[in-house]
Amino acid sequence: MTMNRRLTVAVLVAAILAISSAAAAAAGFELGEINVGGSVSYGTLTISDFQNYDRYIATLPVFAVSGRYEVLPNVNLLVDYVFGSRALDEDDVYWDDEEPYYVNDYMYRHLSLAGTVGMTKNLDLVLGWTRFTSGYTEDEWITRNSGSGFKVGLAANVPITDALSVGASYAYMPLMYATTSYPQDGDVTDNYVGQGRELQAGLEYTTGFGLSIRLGFRSEVYSGVADSSQADLYDLSGFRGGFLSVSYSF
Repeated sequence: MTMNRRLTVAVLVAAILAISSAAAAAAGFELGEINVGGSVSYGTLTISDFQNYDRYIATLPVFAVSGRYEVLPNVNLLVDYVFGSRALDEDDVYWDDEEPYYVNDYMYRHLSLAGTVGMTKNLDLVLGWTRFTSGYTEDEWITRNSGSGFKVGLAANVPITDALSVGASYAYMPLMYATTSYPQDGDVTDNYVGQGRELQAGLEYTTGFGLSIRLGFRSEVYSGVADSSQADLYDLSGFRGGFLSVSYSF
């Protein structure tokens, strides 16, 4: 994804929140809390698919823009868009039957739309949808793994002090559909059915004027079996790493 398209998605996230707020205000509703933020992560991207001769592993930075809108007390809408890529100074080399294959770069994208409903003071039910894309360029040939599915999970936040809290969330995607494709010619080479798991945990510090800083860990893994190879499970996309985020509530 080009930088212009990344910026477009980020603007859209902010625009959705702004339009929602404006619509509510125009209708005479009292606006709920809005939270917007961004984060940077550094971690490990893992990719395997039916086309691979090996499991590809790379470290790379990942950026995110996110938003939360309180529709009703204890009911929130969430949006989170993640993107990251890394062009290699020196190609990774993999071997198949003594024939080398050269990977030039890696990429990762992740879009999450969700709603949360408060079950207790510190525990929320999460319902949502995720779409992911991972990919690599091998000998100038682009491969993309893309998939999506609905998810259900829980999110907990426990105060330690007035300003400091610890939080964690886990979501499970019971049924994920995915494909491996070659964007340069539009071909879809493989189809998959599987599951996904998303985990975040972190320590958050909130100031008195709405600014929050969070330090934590995130992990997303989407795995499936291919139509052409029912015996093998492929981690089509997996990212694990630490993150630092800054957000503002108003």
